[in-house]
Amino acid sequence: MGKSSRRKGHGPEKSERAKRAALERLMAKAETLSRLSEAGTPPAEVAALLAARFPDWAGAGSVVASRLRAGAPLSDVEEIGRLLLAGAGDPPALAVLSFAAAAAHAAGDEEAEHRHTARLLARASDADGDRPWLDAVSMISNMGHPGEAIELIEPYVRDHPGDQSAAYSYSFMLQEAHRLASAGEKERAALERFADASGLAELKRAVMGFMDRTEWGDLIRGKSARTLDLLPQESLTVPALDECASLALEAAVKGTDIAADGKTPKQLIEMHQAGHQPRTVLTEFAAEPDTPAFLGRRAAAWAEHAHYGLWQMIYPDPSPGVGCVDVATGVRRYVAFPPSLLDGTPRWTVWLGGVIPVDGVWRAAGNGVRLSPLEADALAEAIDKAVEKLIMTTSGGMPLAEMLPPEPIPYGQARPWGVYWDCVDPPGEHYRLGVSSVVMMLAPRLAADVELHRSSYLRDVTSPALPASEAWLDQPNPALGGVTPRVAADGETLDNMRVEALIRQFEYQADLAGPFAKPGADLDRLRRELGMGADEDE
Repeated sequence: MGKSSRRKGHGPEKSERAKRAALERLMAKAETLSRLSEAGTPPAEVAALLAARFPDWAGAGSVVASRLRAGAPLSDVEEIGRLLLAGAGDPPALAVLSFAAAAAHAAGDEEAEHRHTARLLARASDADGDRPWLDAVSMISNMGHPGEAIELIEPYVRDHPGDQSAAYSYSFMLQEAHRLASAGEKERAALERFADASGLAELKRAVMGFMDRTEWGDLIRGKSARTLDLLPQESLTVPALDECASLALEAAVKGTDIAADGKTPKQLIEMHQAGHQPRTVLTEFAAEPDTPAFLGRRAAAWAEHAHYGLWQMIYPDPSPGVGCVDVATGVRRYVAFPPSLLDGTPRWTVWLGGVIPVDGVWRAAGNGVRLSPLEADALAEAIDKAVEKLIMTTSGGMPLAEMLPPEPIPYGQARPWGVYWDCVDPPGEHYRLGVSSVVMMLAPRLAADVELHRSSYLRDVTSPALPASEAWLDQPNPALGGVTPRVAADGETLDNMRVEALIRQFEYQADLAGPFAKPGADLDRLRRELGMGADEDE
């Protein structure tokens, strides 16, 4: 009998067994972590579990805070630390040093805390991968020293702008520094560095100077002018036209690739698959021998990592940055916005524009348009259609200029994109990069469409009136397919998302009206009545 061509171990039964085993491991790990945090778990058991199950966990010191919050006495965590150190090898494992440092901090023993922390950082730096070191730095912040932790992590996030896990840790450190009632010198300095946008301004001036003395200037300005020619300029206000012109110039700076100019989508994909490296003004400026190294690094980060999207501001009050979700892709960023852009901004405002990593800080590129939640949903729907059209026409050779003008934007009829990413995992990196490019190219036309929509009678049709009373809960609602909010909240996931989208729009409108808002229903009470409570980001 000949050998079977079927690969061993890859059948559906094996796959299901592997999934079950992975799930069981995750559940066991969660159960162990819960056991570690329970105040009633004996110190000897906690020490044994950490040493056996999590020896390489540089964040093990977080168990100290968890146990103290659960009601365990300080002597409990001190005993665990003593047991871990007594049974440690040479050198001690990461978990031992992390827990010992946190226990010493809780006890007020600064000398022991600094000694264990220094050894923890040294051991974590020698470990495989960056995660142990990042966990160790996060532990320093968690122990009440965010300024020191920020000093340590800033060079890393500067040199690794694509590491979202590190950016996430960095954002928590910044928020901790901001929350400290009596911020120390290191915390104040860290917050000042985060707020300082001069690095981006300096980079923009340098790139524009490079354009002016090279052939790039005419090429990029010509491309941005052709984009503006696609707009109904005579129907736009002067401020709106200026904003569109700025967005068109930004897109041309980021997206003008000499080798790709004039290519069809199919040709562009073939170039990408062949490993083509774009040649843009940013990459050329970064490679220019006369460009200072720090400016070259910033330009390269702009070229590779800048992300254009619809940035939903969960809480627009900076602390010191603003947590954002891109309504078009689900990407999350902690963004430093100019204070002028945030002044009077209602909750759930969405900003159409780009964000750029500058020395590790994600900063608003500077040009953009503020949107209501429902306007953002409509634009996200149009962007989704444009991406679908891009994918469907790659075999037809249609030029980009003809392919990308948006379909009529479905104001008041779009899916609840602003809520969608609370329920669905974001897609992969390649898809996100593709959508970002489409948003960048469409941004001037989308901004123009929003301006025209706001000046038309349609705005009144697509901006729902704030609920006057709790009776709204039991009134059929066209936006919910004709059912009542109470029924929709008890229905399928999509119905839940539509209810949440409506309430976010109401919260936005109430914040926008401010003291001039008419008396209406208590929106927090509406949430509770629907069993939705406060949203998970509060």
